[in-house]
Amino acid sequence: MKTNAIFLFATFACSLVVSATENVPQIVGVEPEKWTVVNPQDVNQIRVTFDRDMNTKTYSWCGGGETYPKTTSKPEWIDKRTCILHVDLEPRRRYEFSINAPRFIGFQSTDGVPVKPARYTFFTTGTTDIARVEQRAGMTVVFFSDSSRSPAIVKGTREQRWKADLTWLRDALPEQHKNLFFKISRADFQRRMNTLIKSVSTSDDRTLKAGLVKLVNAVGDSHTSVSLSGIIFPVSFFIFEEGVFVDGIDARFAEFYGKKLTAVEGIPIKQVLERLQPFIHHDNAFYKRNALANALPNAERLYLAGIADSESHIRYTFGDVDWVISEADLTGSGAREWLPRQEHTHLSRKNRNKNYWFQRLSDDVLYVKYNSCIDTKDYSVAAFIEDVFKEQNVKRMIVDLRDNGGGSSPLFAPFIAGMSKHPTLNTPDHFKVIIGRKTFSSAMLNALELKAATRAAFVGEPTGSRPNHYGQVQNLFLSNISVSLRYSTKIFIRSLNDNDALYPDVFVPMWAKEWFSGEDAFLKAALQ
Repeated sequence: MKTNAIFLFATFACSLVVSATENVPQIVGVEPEKWTVVNPQDVNQIRVTFDRDMNTKTYSWCGGGETYPKTTSKPEWIDKRTCILHVDLEPRRRYEFSINAPRFIGFQSTDGVPVKPARYTFFTTGTTDIARVEQRAGMTVVFFSDSSRSPAIVKGTREQRWKADLTWLRDALPEQHKNLFFKISRADFQRRMNTLIKSVSTSDDRTLKAGLVKLVNAVGDSHTSVSLSGIIFPVSFFIFEEGVFVDGIDARFAEFYGKKLTAVEGIPIKQVLERLQPFIHHDNAFYKRNALANALPNAERLYLAGIADSESHIRYTFGDVDWVISEADLTGSGAREWLPRQEHTHLSRKNRNKNYWFQRLSDDVLYVKYNSCIDTKDYSVAAFIEDVFKEQNVKRMIVDLRDNGGGSSPLFAPFIAGMSKHPTLNTPDHFKVIIGRKTFSSAMLNALELKAATRAAFVGEPTGSRPNHYGQVQNLFLSNISVSLRYSTKIFIRSLNDNDALYPDVFVPMWAKEWFSGEDAFLKAALQ
């Protein structure tokens, strides 16, 4: 039977990326070769060969969807260094797959060291994805019909690949972004890109990628950034008024829940946050707090910022206690239990896997949690809104947008229209809206629309997005170095004053001592 499956043996709940300084197995050959065009009648297998003996009981051929090849049987190790994926290819297609992936590391050496994830693309005859193929300076260069992909060099050297992609991005990003130079000048952008290009022959990949991330973040658009993959350590942080605290963690490490972070890899937390700032993207100071907290468990971001010397382990310090996360803590099958548990967490943190939900807080108070401006498959936002308005005897409505990172703002329009005309709820005493640093993009637009169309009282923190901001994201892909970028194609103008955020009517600071004692200051303020 033909299948379109992803073969993932020895998968893990947490991602794992191994530092380039470790003894990592290398891929010495893949057939079909990257970026080549093959006749599907001549190819019935994809072959990968490594530079050393491998664990032949595991593999991770990764991918999915229309671009992943149809398979005819399970993968097969034909010797200790070569694995084959049996496929049934079709003409006029682009195929993509990865050898390992951040969350799947089945390809590993006999001593357990995984192959660094590598992405491959090839085509079959008749494809319309390729516009043309040219010979330039002794190199075969593939130009794509899709303008979002940089031209690919077949069998290029490391220096050729980096220089080609950075040169292409220097020209493509200003052309495709809505207005790349609203903060950084064209001259400064060009100068920094040219400096980065010139440094390719003398810089390692870590330095080059760090320079690219910092330059793209300097654009000053929170929707324009380099996509970073790799592991996320099993912990989450939140920046409270008193400092940085663990607000979520793998249950195996429960003793660190609620603890104050004082250092990372021996570096005081204040210095850590300063070093991370060039490696995060944000619209304002409020979202910056959220972005910094999100960066602290991000292995690649810590590595690029020079805080960690590896992407596979980290040392967090809480006062005089160290927590070292090693490879052994990251591996193992099955889903991990996360703290705080659903039954013990704050109301706003319940049902975090749902885009939207509501419940009664009392006989006459309805709490509506809108986590994402995205329809779910079996329960649309429109149906959800209908159900909200079907609730009887509601005298007070609380809408919580504090954790909503966006999506499509028009989906919430029926709710806004309904509340604007509501005969009893549309007053500051009866309608409250909670906003915060994570209220971002389309969710911020919904908050603005509620502000303009209703008499709701707003409580919490300022939003993480500016009322006037860039968005409607598209992607660019640097084919030769396998790096993706997001960029904005539209500007949203919602305020004549160009404020840095939508501010609440009642500002509520977030104190760790209150949060970890079980009090939700935002909800408490909304209920008053």
